Amino acid sequence: MPTTPSDADGQAGRARQPVSGAAVPGTAPLAWQPPVSPRPRPGSGIRPLIWIGGVVIVIFAAIGILLAAGSSGTTKHAAASVQFYSGARYGFNRPWAIAVAGSDVWVANETGNSVTELNAGNGRLIRVIAGRSYGFDQPGAIAASGPYVWVTNVAGDSVTVLNASDGSLVRVLSGGNYRFDSPDSIAFYGPDAWIGNADGSARYGSVTELRASNGDWVATVTGKAGGFSAPQSLVVTGGTLWVANGGGAGSVTELNASDGSYIKLLTGGNYGFSLPDAMAATSGALWVANSSSDGGNSVTELSTSSGAWLSTLSGGGYDFSYPGAIAADGAHLWVANADGESVTEMNVTHGSWVRTLTGGRYHFKYPVAVAVSGGNVWVANADGNSVTEFGAR
Repeated sequence: MPTTPSDADGQAGRARQPVSGAAVPGTAPLAWQPPVSPRPRPGSGIRPLIWIGGVVIVIFAAIGILLAAGSSGTTKHAAASVQFYSGARYGFNRPWAIAVAGSDVWVANETGNSVTELNAGNGRLIRVIAGRSYGFDQPGAIAASGPYVWVTNVAGDSVTVLNASDGSLVRVLSGGNYRFDSPDSIAFYGPDAWIGNADGSARYGSVTELRASNGDWVATVTGKAGGFSAPQSLVVTGGTLWVANGGGAGSVTELNASDGSYIKLLTGGNYGFSLPDAMAATSGALWVANSSSDGGNSVTELSTSSGAWLSTLSGGGYDFSYPGAIAADGAHLWVANADGESVTEMNVTHGSWVRTLTGGRYHFKYPVAVAVSGGNVWVANADGNSVTEFGAR
């Protein structure tokens, strides 16, 4: 059951159990096959017994292998096949953000100033997009809408728009007219794209509204007017734009997604915010990941209809350790724990812990971004220069 602020300890943590070995990039792990027993000859009384004994041995061997597989990582349920993508050919260089657009997975490489595109169906490399003409300068967020893929450039104070069909450059949005200042998050609503600026006017931060079809500037909501404090994440539910403010004591700002008008500011100890760094929305609920290890390491659940606090999930039972990314697939929440080198799965109905995935099998190394597509979960490992894919069930 979801915990309240005074009942947040949960279960004791679970030790990791690394498992050696990795899947070859772009391929599925080989399935274990039992040895074929010799067919008994007609009229033989001994061979049938040997054959039966062989079957029994095979069955026990299979049980042993399944038990061993179930112990890889601290999982409540055995995970589906794990794919691991790494190596120079993928162009990963501190992959910091990940998004799914149609049949493709897009990865923004913060240090590499590039974007890697993979096939979501088989994980094969499609292309690595790089070069000065794209304007990449410390990519911080990536998101897709319609025919376009949008990338924010934190150091370049700009936004790059790509064609989702072939990765070609559509436009680079930059200059004082856009009022970008360390843009680090993206959300879409109707005809508009919203960009969150982690710094901004008077050091409070801001959000910029653009016309998604042509990149035209529409408006900038800035400073104390929005209650901003270093916006880290944007999410749209219905007609509401939610802004997670990672600065100061931590808060969430609620705006009208159609025009950016202020609705209210959610703040205070009752919400349990502590460096809110990421958000995800499900039916009726907004989930906020609090990445701070000082009073954070938790997930706050809010009502999307009223902004009311519903629960705060924390404690050893959830294994949160710098939860800096969160995604939802309708039935479950997936939280990437950067310091814990793990992913926590929760049930969205009541926020209960389902399993924690960790260990050598998953190759998590400072996981900072997570996305869900077609029954699979994709995780970007910043320090591992890699991407891990596994089945949602």
